[in-house]
Amino acid sequence: MQERLFDPEPPVDRLAQQENMVDLGRPRAGPSPPAESLVRIEGVWCGPCPFRPDCSSMATEHACAEPVDLASVRFHPRESYGEAALDVVGGHRLDRIVAVPAQLPTLGAYVPQVRFRRPHGPLPQRATYGIRLDQIIRRAVRTADEVRAFAGIPDSAALVLLCFADDAVLEDLWDDASRFRSVAAGGWDVITGPSYSLWHRRPRPFHFHSLKRSYVAFEAFQQEGATAIPRADFIDTRDVERQADWFNANPCVEMVGFDWMTSRGQAHWDTDVDLLALFDNLTGYRLRYLINGTTTFPRIRYLFELLGSDRLTLSDATAVGPIPADSPTSVDELSADMLSDPAWRRRLALREERIAQARAALRADANPAVGKPLSIASEAA
Repeated sequence: MQERLFDPEPPVDRLAQQENMVDLGRPRAGPSPPAESLVRIEGVWCGPCPFRPDCSSMATEHACAEPVDLASVRFHPRESYGEAALDVVGGHRLDRIVAVPAQLPTLGAYVPQVRFRRPHGPLPQRATYGIRLDQIIRRAVRTADEVRAFAGIPDSAALVLLCFADDAVLEDLWDDASRFRSVAAGGWDVITGPSYSLWHRRPRPFHFHSLKRSYVAFEAFQQEGATAIPRADFIDTRDVERQADWFNANPCVEMVGFDWMTSRGQAHWDTDVDLLALFDNLTGYRLRYLINGTTTFPRIRYLFELLGSDRLTLSDATAVGPIPADSPTSVDELSADMLSDPAWRRRLALREERIAQARAALRADANPAVGKPLSIASEAA
């Protein structure tokens, strides 16, 4: 049996598990949250919950309800609110996670992502390129040097490993200590903490567990000698406060990553940016942000208005062309022209044009109101 880096539990039989699970996997959007209730009544399980002081969802649609899939069961109040699973990762609190100072490269405003599927040829000069975790974990773990040589990344560009991937890939990273150490030793200029999902409709202890694992993995990357940044995410304001407290207690951390690949609907987006604005306020407007998955001009502009042009780096899966909703093929089986050099470069130019326009609009504003949300957040995506 392979060594497990983080906890002693045996790996779950994922094939058997999937038969009983609702499909909430990335990169598809999760199920829509239930409609907001007119009358605010606490969830039936909230009164005796041991995590009540660290949750502000008691009277919201995120209060623990009946399990929606197998992944929810062991975190349900009937199963002691998931305390056994949380004990394995040292509980839900973050205060035992300690960061060490790290020298981060200058990432620039945009990090285009490459894929380890076909060579792009020599790529244009950019401050940074990125690649996602699922692209470098195959039969063997690819290194940064292998990716640079394969994709034609200039030597002067930084290379970021984005641990934002399908949950199954992230679970494999958690389960296999050897692979985790190989990833950490891969020579990346920056590694992001993994984005274990905070799906709506799952119990709040599930969210605590996912968040804690992201921070545990970040700490482990640093302990293995890698340059890493933590990943943050929020369901409610208490999540914001707890994580802001951790960043304030670890002032050596200068950058945080967010994976907003599934933040598509307007209501979801509005909630995300409201919580982000609160987080930025509570951390003193000092952090730099690497946000993955925001691609439309109104949202790009809003983020630059909110955070400032010198503190925001955006990224997205540049190399993937539009995939028809009724396509019977997987991403790996797409025809070569979908990932051809001309298509990749067109998408790169489009992203960079949108970001340049957003930053230019910000500079043109008489009052950019950095740190203050503006009305553009509610514009149609």
